[in-house]
Amino acid sequence: MVYNGELYNYRELKLELQRAEHGSKNLPYIFKTSTDTEVILASYLRWGIDCVKRFNGMFAFAIWDTVEQKLVIARDRMGIKPLYYQFKNNVLLFASEIRALIHSGLVDKKINLKSVAEYVQYTTVHAPNTMIQDVFMLMPGHVLELQHGNLKVQQYWNINDFTKTKGDLSYKETCTKVNELLTASVERRLVADVPFGAFLSGGIDSSAIVGLMSKVSSEKVQTFNVSFDEGEFSEAKYAKQIAEKFNTEHHEIKLTPNDFLKQLPEALAAMDHPSGDGPNSYIVSKATKNAGITMALSGLGGDELFAGYDIFKRYYELEKKGWLNIIPAKRFSRENY
Repeated sequence: MVYNGELYNYRELKLELQRAEHGSKNLPYIFKTSTDTEVILASYLRWGIDCVKRFNGMFAFAIWDTVEQKLVIARDRMGIKPLYYQFKNNVLLFASEIRALIHSGLVDKKINLKSVAEYVQYTTVHAPNTMIQDVFMLMPGHVLELQHGNLKVQQYWNINDFTKTKGDLSYKETCTKVNELLTASVERRLVADVPFGAFLSGGIDSSAIVGLMSKVSSEKVQTFNVSFDEGEFSEAKYAKQIAEKFNTEHHEIKLTPNDFLKQLPEALAAMDHPSGDGPNSYIVSKATKNAGITMALSGLGGDELFAGYDIFKRYYELEKKGWLNIIPAKRFSRENY
């Protein structure tokens, strides 16, 4: 087995695996380590590839099943951990980085021109495609199986299956539920054996994360903000207000345009799959690491989940005017997305 990631519910699964299943031939598993890695392997031994449905975490792993003579590769539900592969001439290559595949010498270094056009338009390349021809991302919530030369990719989790609520919740009930889920999510991620902190921009998403961290953590939260000399682009004052409110140990990283340009080649060299926001993430991550922090939480994804971008407001206005009704519904079906 090879594994990259962290399983947040490994302790609960470990207790379950240490018990015999009632009415089955499964005996208690005897653990030899205290790692979540062994929990994943033990889970596969008991439940097969369906074990991924029980996992709560961020992961990419591969297991070679010596009994079935089968390779199983899985990626977490939201695709937090990357996984790239190429299946060509009956040879499967897989890795956490595209450059690792290229260094194998088995991948043709041919640029995917369609992906280049997509990157120019969206500052990213959408899965499953990459910048390299014949190299693909394993999609989030998917499992890849290779057995006797046959490659099969299937989905084990779909976010669309969880968007329908059972019964209508009031606004107050919704706020309470969201608060409970966010608090539990942050609490799970603070179970770490390394120093942790948070990227704080001063926006609603990162501010909410910092507020919850200060609520559930027994230690003073360390926060990090990148600020610029140009006042119109700097969010430092908002980050400082949140840091003061939650009494964090705040670090403000001041950058000039020249500072940013000097670090840009270094940031680009460190990037694998291209991202328009990659250089920003690299610079704040580097400063955080230099301060002795190994793990940091951020508000990444908050705008998508809670409609924080202006495009959501425009969508709402178009919907009110009835203009969206003239667009064929088929364009928005899952098969055509």
